[in-house]
Amino acid sequence: MNFMNFFELIKNKAANIFKKLRGNNLSFEFLKNRTFQKWAIAITLCLILAIIISPELRIYEPDFKLGMIAPGNIKADYSFLVEDPQATEQKKMEDAENVKPVYDYDIKIKENIRTKLVKALSAAADNYNNYLKGKTSKNGGLDVNKLQKDKKSLERYLGIYLSSEEFYVLNEHKFSGELQQKLSNLIISFYENKFITNNILSKAEKQKGIVVRNLKTKIEEEIKDQSLFYNIQEIDAALLRTVNMVFNEDDDHLKEAAFSLAKKLIEPNLTFNKEATEKNKLAIIGETNSTFFQVQKNEMIVREGEKIGYLELAKLNAFYKSVKDKKFSRFTILLGFFFTSLFLSIVLYLWRTRNWITTSARSNVDLFVFGIIALLQILLIKMGIFISLAVNKAFPFLSTETCFFAIPFAFGAMTMAILINRNVAMIISVLTSLMIGFIFDEKIIFPLFSFLGSVAASYQIVRIRQRSVFLRIGFFLGIINMAAIICLNLITGNLFNDLFLRLLMGLVGGVFTGILVAGITP
Repeated sequence: MNFMNFFELIKNKAANIFKKLRGNNLSFEFLKNRTFQKWAIAITLCLILAIIISPELRIYEPDFKLGMIAPGNIKADYSFLVEDPQATEQKKMEDAENVKPVYDYDIKIKENIRTKLVKALSAAADNYNNYLKGKTSKNGGLDVNKLQKDKKSLERYLGIYLSSEEFYVLNEHKFSGELQQKLSNLIISFYENKFITNNILSKAEKQKGIVVRNLKTKIEEEIKDQSLFYNIQEIDAALLRTVNMVFNEDDDHLKEAAFSLAKKLIEPNLTFNKEATEKNKLAIIGETNSTFFQVQKNEMIVREGEKIGYLELAKLNAFYKSVKDKKFSRFTILLGFFFTSLFLSIVLYLWRTRNWITTSARSNVDLFVFGIIALLQILLIKMGIFISLAVNKAFPFLSTETCFFAIPFAFGAMTMAILINRNVAMIISVLTSLMIGFIFDEKIIFPLFSFLGSVAASYQIVRIRQRSVFLRIGFFLGIINMAAIICLNLITGNLFNDLFLRLLMGLVGGVFTGILVAGITP
C-alpha cells in the first residue's frame, strides 16, 4: 500500500464516520468546506511541527534526592548557571576569616595611670613631710609602724602591691616632685605609639592587621605594623629602654624601682571587641556573592542508572528551577515556532499554488501529504541528531558535527518530487531548510547543506522510471553532498577540518536517503 492509497483510505473512513454522525442530527457541513480543510491541515501540521522543534515542555517538576538512582538520561537543552552551595559556604567562611578583628583603643589609660600615680605620690610626700616635722619637734627615732602604715596607704592609692625595696627607694627620694615628674614621663613615654593588649595576636592577625577603634573619637583605623603591638607579658624590653631614657642620670636602684613600679602600673590600652568583630563578619557573609558554575547546552547532567551525587543534585535543582521560571517563555517559543512555520507554509504553499492547474479534489490531499512529509523530514533529522550523539560517544574520533552530514536531509524533497512534482519539492526544500536552522542553533551550515542536496536530488529524481535507479540517485546525492561539504568547509575557513570523514558521511547520507525514499514511495 503506497502513501496516496493510504491517505485515500483514511479519507473514505472519515467520510463514513461523518455520515453516521450526521444521521444522529449532528451537522458537519463546515468540514466539507475546502478552505476550512486547508486551514485545518495547515494549522494542525504546523502546531505538531512547532512542538517537535521547540524545547521540551515539562508539566511537573520531578523530586530528586541525594543518593537516588537516576530514572533516565537528563540532558540540558539550554545553558544555565548552577549555584554551588558548598563553594558558596566555603567562600563565606574564607571571607569571614579575612575579616580583621576589631580592638578598642582607650587613649585615656596612660593619663589615668599618670594622674593616679601623681596623686598617690603627692599624698605620700605630704605624709612624709608631716612626719619629718613631727619627728624634729619630738626628737624621736625611726617609726617602723608609721612606715608600714604609709606603705599600705600608698598601695591603696596605686592599687598595686609594693615591695619593701620599691617603697624604700621612693621614701628615700622623699616622694619628691622631681621623682613624680620622672615617673609621669615614664608612663607617658612608654605608651607613646604602643598598643598594649592582654591577647596574644595570632600569626594571621599580624599578617592581615587589625582594626583599631578609638573609643574617644570613634574613628577606626587599620594597622598592620607589628612593631606597635605588645602583649602585657612581653613589655619588659620596651619598658626597660624607656626607663633608661627617662632615668639616664639616676642610680641603678632608682631605675630598678621605677621599672618594677611601672610594670605593675601598666595596663592594656587595647581590648578585643568580640561583638564588633562578629558584626563585621556577619556583614561580610551577607555581602558574599554566591558561587556559580555554568552547565553548557546539550551537556549530560546525569545518565540513567547513575547515583545522584551532590554536584548532580545541584545541577538538577537549578535546571528544573530555571525550567519552572522559564515556563512562560517556553510557551512563547512554542507559539513563535508555530506562527513562523504557519507563515512559511502560507507564503510557500497556499499563496504559491493557488494558480496551479490541479483538480480541486486533490489539492487538499496534496497539502496533507506535503505536511506529513515535512513532519517526517523533521523527525528524521531529530532522530539523526540523537544517533549522531550516540555514535560520537561510542566512537570519539567521529565528531558529532561530522555525523550530522549522514542525516537524510533530502528525504522530503525527493519524496515530494515523486509523489507530486518538483515544484512542491522545491517548496518543501525551502521550508525544511529554514526549520533546520532553528534545530541546529541557527547555524547556516546545515540549512545550506540541506537545501543544496534537496534541490539537486529532487530535480534529478523526477526522471526515474525504475526503482533500481534510486540507488544511482543516492550516489548522485552523495556526490552533491561531498561537493557541498567542500564548499562549506571553505566558507568556515577550515578546509581540512575532518574533511575525509565528512565526505564519507556525506556519501553515506546520500546513499541512505536514496534507499529510504525507494522503500517508502510507491
